Amino acid sequence: MQHAHSDVPHCILNIKQNHDPIPPSVYDFLHSLRNTEPQQTTTPRQNTATITTTHHQPTNNTTSSTHNEDTAQQRIDQQWQHMQSTIAEAQKLTIPHREHRAKRPWISETTWGLIEQRQQARAQENEEEEAKLHKAIRKQARRDKKEWLASQLEHSAQCISAKDKWEWIKRLKKGYTAKALALKDTEGKLVNTLKQADTFAEYLRDKHWATPTTEYTGSADPIHTDTTIDMSPFTAKELDTAIAKMKSHKAPGPDNLPSEVYKWLNQENRATLLQIFNNIYSTGHTPTEWNLATVVEIYKGKGSHTDPEMYRPISLLSTAYKLFARLLHARLEAAIDHKLRSTQFGFRASRSTSQPIHIVRRLLEAAERTDSPLYALFLDWEKAFDKIHPQALTMALTRFGLPKEFTRVIDSIYTQPDFQVRAMNHTSPTATAKSGIRQGCPLSPYLFLVVHSAIMHDVETQLTKQGTQAQPWLHSQNRPLWDLAYADDTMTQ
Repeated sequence: MQHAHSDVPHCILNIKQNHDPIPPSVYDFLHSLRNTEPQQTTTPRQNTATITTTHHQPTNNTTSSTHNEDTAQQRIDQQWQHMQSTIAEAQKLTIPHREHRAKRPWISETTWGLIEQRQQARAQENEEEEAKLHKAIRKQARRDKKEWLASQLEHSAQCISAKDKWEWIKRLKKGYTAKALALKDTEGKLVNTLKQADTFAEYLRDKHWATPTTEYTGSADPIHTDTTIDMSPFTAKELDTAIAKMKSHKAPGPDNLPSEVYKWLNQENRATLLQIFNNIYSTGHTPTEWNLATVVEIYKGKGSHTDPEMYRPISLLSTAYKLFARLLHARLEAAIDHKLRSTQFGFRASRSTSQPIHIVRRLLEAAERTDSPLYALFLDWEKAFDKIHPQALTMALTRFGLPKEFTRVIDSIYTQPDFQVRAMNHTSPTATAKSGIRQGCPLSPYLFLVVHSAIMHDVETQLTKQGTQAQPWLHSQNRPLWDLAYADDTMTQ
């Protein structure tokens, strides 16, 4: 089979033949990447080793150590910025841009022109002009719809049969449309829709992800000391597996690069991406751009719509970061999954809610059969992901025996987790989260399991020290059942 771009590897052509069709522009995309040689996209292995060695030297020269750390961070940032800009440029040049179209058939060219003017005012941060145009658009859109309905009724009148007339009437039936709701700020005052993004950001910064009021005072006693995690460079197979697991048609993060562009990379460009990931893994420095997340708020379905607390913040992260997080997750899961509590059934392979539910039912049957009392306490951790203490996360990883080389990478991710809130077509100024882990990150659920397992281990240890009267009901002579959990939903007895 002959193709216009003969330098594209044959494996890419085979993928096109055996799987879902790939747009022709993708081959231009791959070709443009192939012909763009990164300028020192990777750090030579000897340089990486030098950075690592310098980092672990005795800290009798603080200035030198800090300089080396800054140099390593700058090198990672430069490598990633070049890689990202190359992919973005290739995407821009070869993949057609989808023009905006009115979602309603009655929108006229006049209204569309006003919409474009409003976009310009928004880009210039002219809030007064934007609000003025917003009112004009609503007024013009109502006029457009009235005229459009009149034309549709004229078509209906021309139909002869009643059935055909009814078909036209059904088309005009208005379906459900979500409406913009008011929101209250921290002082309880309603804010303008143009200020909703800022209001959400202030709530997240000052309350939801606020700085913990106390230092971490939990246990530091090791839980496992024989944990071995693979710190060798990631392989091409691991990267291919992580890319294959990425879902398509998902909203991108601040980089505006969807997951599809990484799926379309050929093997040569994947090797370049892999080398950058390995540099990040070995130095413990993640690109600064990965710190920023675009947060969208989703109503929980309960409570007042005007209360920012009743919304769940979902972080849209850089697609490359999520890809790197999947690589970390696979290594972490292979190292400690068998060390986590066996009664935790959330976010783990081959486990589901049906298993703990089955166990609870069997406990109830055993208690009823033996006429024994059974007491169960069900816990629901409020804002479980969002209230994790930063020091608690690092300490939990350390207590499970993970080396500093690995925890350093996790620390780099959460050193300065910046965010911007997007709401009502507006974006808030950048703020920093001081606690919690990000909902939307592939690694976050598993990190929560590590923290949860450490907490329940400490509970079991403390109860054991108190004596037999504090022991839970023994359903087995081998081991008592202390708890059952599916993520943050926990049952103790």
